[in-house]
Amino acid sequence: MKICLLTTSYPSKNDGSKGIFVKTFSEQITSLKDFQIKVVTEAVKEAPDLERHGNILIKRFPYWHSRKSSIIGNEPIIKTIQRPFGKIHFFVFFQKFVREAFKESKDCDLIQSHWFFPSGFAGAVSKKFHHKPHVVTLHAADVFLFSRLPFKTALADFIVKNSDFITCQSNYVKNELRQLLSVRAREEFDKKNDVIQMGIDTHRFIKKDRKMLRKKYKIPHDAKIILFVGRLVEKKGLKYLIDAIPIVQKKHKNILVLLV
Repeated sequence: MKICLLTTSYPSKNDGSKGIFVKTFSEQITSLKDFQIKVVTEAVKEAPDLERHGNILIKRFPYWHSRKSSIIGNEPIIKTIQRPFGKIHFFVFFQKFVREAFKESKDCDLIQSHWFFPSGFAGAVSKKFHHKPHVVTLHAADVFLFSRLPFKTALADFIVKNSDFITCQSNYVKNELRQLLSVRAREEFDKKNDVIQMGIDTHRFIKKDRKMLRKKYKIPHDAKIILFVGRLVEKKGLKYLIDAIPIVQKKHKNILVLLV
């Protein structure tokens, strides 16, 4: 099976963490017999337009006349839109993405869009004309970005209508998208969605000796550790964890909060 995977986040040699979950997903799919993936994503600085890793073919398209002048691909789209002339960059990129998705998905058996927008819209257009099955994977930032767009209900309805299945990372993200839809589209959405969280490559995580790790990082052996892993941004809710610690410490004195 040939899958055309549309995404605005895919790792490169210069930024190996951007969209790493999409890469891991692709590697797991292509480890199955007779599966191939063609990734369609934006060009980034110092990365080839075409590269292959096993059964994964990565096609990066430039949207601007000069890579040095390109913003999208080198920073999150939400940040780009907030820049001076950022909306112009996004509009040019958006048109090019739809065209590239349409062209590259023609010879594939399945279209998968990572992020509801703009990938989901590009995939929906391709499905409408090529009549290929289309699966959309929602993450989170894509839905929050989408809620700021004009004509969001009409756009969301179009994507849902031209999708065969929609996977959501959480019930919260699922409900946020549902609120953006018209009543008619909600009924259709309810029939073809499910919460399926992104998996992890368990081979990358090795269980280690706890006593040794506590000694290495100078953590008291009897400390109760609360671990936070994530970006230091408001929507991750770290503020609430910090505010709660004094309350917790009234009952448990040996609390240690570890922020990664």
